[in-house]
Amino acid sequence: MMVSDDGFGIPPVYSDEVHRIPNIVKLGIKGGGEPKDKWASNQLFRRVNRNTSVDLSLDHVGLPIALYDEIQGIVAVKGVSFGDTNPFEYPYFALGFWAPLSDDDYAFRWYPKVQIKPIEEEYETDTDESEIKDVKLEMTAVGLRYNNTLQSTYNSAREGADGITLEQFSKSVIYEEKQLTSLPS
Repeated sequence: MMVSDDGFGIPPVYSDEVHRIPNIVKLGIKGGGEPKDKWASNQLFRRVNRNTSVDLSLDHVGLPIALYDEIQGIVAVKGVSFGDTNPFEYPYFALGFWAPLSDDDYAFRWYPKVQIKPIEEEYETDTDESEIKDVKLEMTAVGLRYNNTLQSTYNSAREGADGITLEQFSKSVIYEEKQLTSLPS
């Protein structure tokens, strides 16, 4: 969780706790930018992309309720939470995941500034043929105001990647190059 928002010249501050969720079924990533074409003299001169956000979808078996409440900004009293009509901003958090590649290589990616989207819920009655449905969480990752970082990705198959391990890269949110010199062991 981001405990102190970033700003212009102010880096983000995250809680020390990294939640590892072992029941992820699928993670979807969709870039949020549209290419812009520049035409002159009836020719395409440039095609520029700017990715200002990424839509993330996470299918999972279930999140711990304390984490689920935290990313929604819910504070429950005696197990009861209330929703109202006042404007609010969902809390920010970092999302990281690793993915296996071929030849025992892997990639790990951090999105340092993520918010959930409004929750869509649906409940169904049980039938004789039980089906265990996945739960879906929709999120949006945006760039940090601090340095415009939208994501950081480590890939062990890249040349020169032998100085970092998956464990080191995943222990804390990586959002700028100077952090690479002081990765936790």
